[in-house]
Amino acid sequence: MSPSPGPGNSDRFRQYLENPGRDIEPDSGFFSPDTVFWRVSREPALLLAGMRALLLQNAHPKIAQGVAGQSRYREDPLGRGIRTFSAVYSLVFGRRDEAIEAAMRVRSVHDRVHGQVMGPTPAGVDSSYDANDPELLLWVAATLLDSSVVAYELFIEPLSAEEKEQFYQQAKRCGQLFGIPEQRYPGSWANFQNWWQRTRDWVVIYFYDDQHHEGQHTVVTEIRGPLTGRRIVRGRESECLAHYAHESPATTGKA
Repeated sequence: MSPSPGPGNSDRFRQYLENPGRDIEPDSGFFSPDTVFWRVSREPALLLAGMRALLLQNAHPKIAQGVAGQSRYREDPLGRGIRTFSAVYSLVFGRRDEAIEAAMRVRSVHDRVHGQVMGPTPAGVDSSYDANDPELLLWVAATLLDSSVVAYELFIEPLSAEEKEQFYQQAKRCGQLFGIPEQRYPGSWANFQNWWQRTRDWVVIYFYDDQHHEGQHTVVTEIRGPLTGRRIVRGRESECLAHYAHESPATTGKA
């Protein structure tokens, strides 16, 4: 596939999807039953991975803001999970035109989701968000990839290293149908796992104050300054510094 068009460019996106589709028979899909990706994705147990994936998705402050402000996730988290997996199922198991239309429906919804993160963001992270941003799409895809393998191995059977690699390479094509350029992905399953363990460090915590106003805090591991290596609340570094300063060496494990 060629690089995905930028956010909001749905006409070009359809052309981007239809180009590789020309080599596929109308009654065939982008994936065949003999692939590991098909075999893993067909298992009902993967629905159990949906809630795990949703929680991981909302650990990203930009995705959390987009979901909180422009979806019914809080009122209907199961429904959102089902809609997400329904789109994935159409891409994996649907005929060529069904897969393309499913990808376009997702794109159409994402076209309307953009704005600014209300709370603090991790250092070096811009506060604007767009649901068609390949970085955010990759985060969502990563949560589904990781959760699918976890669920399959927990409820069905272990996957060999070779099978995981095949699954990952095939899943990258599915991600491209959502608009994620192939070059955005780490090259191998092992590289993906290394990237994923480093990247999912932050978490978003929601709360209500005494006046019942909703707020959120982003918790990360600091990578610079006197708090390096510590878990902190972004935007409240001075309070975290004071907190750690009062901890005893026995509590912190440091002399």
